Amino acid sequence: MKVIFLDIDGVLNSWRFFKDAAAAGERTPPGAAQIDKKSVRWLNRLIQDTNAKVVVSSTWRLIYSLGELQTMLESKNFIGSLIDRTPSLPGMPRGTEIAKWLLEHPEVTNHVAFDDGDDIDGPNFVWVDARKGLKERHIDSAAKILGVP
Repeated sequence: MKVIFLDIDGVLNSWRFFKDAAAAGERTPPGAAQIDKKSVRWLNRLIQDTNAKVVVSSTWRLIYSLGELQTMLESKNFIGSLIDRTPSLPGMPRGTEIAKWLLEHPEVTNHVAFDDGDDIDGPNFVWVDARKGLKERHIDSAAKILGVP
């Protein structure tokens, strides 16, 4: 099984997204309004190309249930499946939470992690600039990591 570890803030939204929404007079209250459909489209392409499942590593996993997150993403045309969330290990970097989840799931054959932070590293990590959010180049890098040329 292939897995995408997904951060939301800075990945499925961006500074530019919030700036453009404010300029258009749109409100972005917490929840689905803070998810950019354009970023979800890029994520969908990766899911289609790799048949990967999604594990939420975002701090949103501490606020919302998987069902709520799935519904929010689907409202933005998300086609994937949220299968789980990483454990919360207070004081530990996100990369450690991902590593713990992977240790408990030997069925994972390959994985990639999207994040705008700097507490993950390694060959399976794709850093996303929070100013711009998820873009095609990130999807191309992730597809290669997941074994799709």
